[in-house]
Amino acid sequence: MARTLYLHIGMHKTGTTSLQRALAANKAALAAQGFAYVTGFNDNNLHEFVGKREEEVLADSGFHLKKREEFIKVLTAPTETKIIGSSESFSYFFRRVAIQNLEKLLRPHFKDIRIICYLRRQDQLAISHHQEGAKPQDKPAAKIYGHSPTALPQHTEMSPLYLDYATRIGHWAVVFGDAAITLRIFDRSLMKDGDSITDFLEVVGLDRSAFEPTENLNVSMGMARTKLGHILNELVDHQQTKVRILANLPDEGKLLPRREDAVKYVAQFAEGNRALNARFNITSQPTLFSDDFSTYPEAGNELWTEATADSALRGMAKVVNTLTQGQLPLTVQDLLDGARAVSGKAPETAMKFLKAALILRPDGEVVKKRIAALKERLSDLRKARGGPETPDGADQPSPKRPMKAKTGARRRAGGKAKSQNSPASPATPDSAT
Repeated sequence: MARTLYLHIGMHKTGTTSLQRALAANKAALAAQGFAYVTGFNDNNLHEFVGKREEEVLADSGFHLKKREEFIKVLTAPTETKIIGSSESFSYFFRRVAIQNLEKLLRPHFKDIRIICYLRRQDQLAISHHQEGAKPQDKPAAKIYGHSPTALPQHTEMSPLYLDYATRIGHWAVVFGDAAITLRIFDRSLMKDGDSITDFLEVVGLDRSAFEPTENLNVSMGMARTKLGHILNELVDHQQTKVRILANLPDEGKLLPRREDAVKYVAQFAEGNRALNARFNITSQPTLFSDDFSTYPEAGNELWTEATADSALRGMAKVVNTLTQGQLPLTVQDLLDGARAVSGKAPETAMKFLKAALILRPDGEVVKKRIAALKERLSDLRKARGGPETPDGADQPSPKRPMKAKTGARRRAGGKAKSQNSPASPATPDSAT
């Protein structure tokens, strides 16, 4: 049975989430036209089969194929002869060897393989993609662009790996052949009916008239959330705190650079864009993309104004107030009671409780007196067992109980305790790209 695979590889920020949602919601309409849309087990795309090789979010070597056997089973399970698969994570295949391994795996199962990719002018894509790195969840975009609180990201060693389309798409063309590559521009003036979903369906030969409408997803963040999100991701580790702060910030107004800066940003990729267009004849524009930058203001809006700063500060103050007005899981009294309860058998743990109480109440005289008394007791215990001095509250084995030489009576100097009081880190929900 001769099969054709249409593999949609992105890019990011070109309507991929909306397209995947539409295809997944209209599998019956696809089947009626001889097509099947395949997905992983947990989402509307093939993301779970594409991922990192190292422990980092995204290494210089890029992503590669994972779970190969399951991947092929998913692609070959349908009875239809025309198969569509989609994941913008394929755009993180920075090395040709990863694409070669993919081709070797696919070729025995498909007579024809079509690679479809939507391109977006580098300034527009970088602004939108960089914005992803401002979200609380750890995103590969943050690894590529860093966390500068500006509309256009600062240049990094990794950004050309993604934004140099001529080189990156060139790897796919070398492996699958130029004729197998379909490149489209994510520009409403160039897409069928000004819509990316309709445009994609036309590319693969599908009629959209039988499709059920679906909503547009993955909308952009506002100016304050984008700027502060980058700062939070750089300085704050606690995910739920970041989520709560961003949720209380205004979400109006897109963060935009100066027009001049956008023009300069695209200029660094101009030669590659021309070469790519000459090779694949994508548009009638020699430079590949439109040279209209009029959507950008002359001055940009990357600096805080009195109004935007005031609004952002009020949102942060609201979260701080929530965290300090009795809505924490433990109060000062809870911590004092906990210290009292464990001080006999685990004085070091008791010190940790008291220091946590001091953070909540820095001027608390009762807390300070309890800490001073416990410090004195810990010092006596260390002298009694002849061990080295350690910082107050540091984890260390509890001293053994010394025996009186003559009477054998036990003098209690502490005891062993298994600490079960360290609060677990709260789970952070995953978020789809």
